[in-house]
Amino acid sequence: MRSPGSSSPAPNFDVEGAMTILGGDWDLFWTIVDLFLDGWRGVEGRFAQALRDRDTEEIRQAAHFLKGGSANVGAARVRALSAALEKEAADGRIADADERVAAIRSAMAAYEEEIDRRRPGREPGPAA
Repeated sequence: MRSPGSSSPAPNFDVEGAMTILGGDWDLFWTIVDLFLDGWRGVEGRFAQALRDRDTEEIRQAAHFLKGGSANVGAARVRALSAALEKEAADGRIADADERVAAIRSAMAAYEEEIDRRRPGREPGPAA
């Protein structure tokens, strides 16, 4: 999936960006990752209900929440997708929201897999 206005896909994991935001604090990084992943469960439920109700404002709010959290943990693709969905919902355009949320779910699954590969008590390094 390509990020808005870009010709190449957003990376799934941006360690450098996360470390810039968090001042290089790895302990804080892993704490926030755990909070982010726990929070994702709630956001996923919010999306599901908002899609059923076709609730444009709730879709926008959930996307905004996810956009902010994903930036803090280096989930670059999730952030790009959430930002695009937030903008479209703010403009009242949610016709393809189901597909956009599906893309966010897929990006979150890939992010979780990447985090699991990098978690064994050490700083994230290059993907194996």
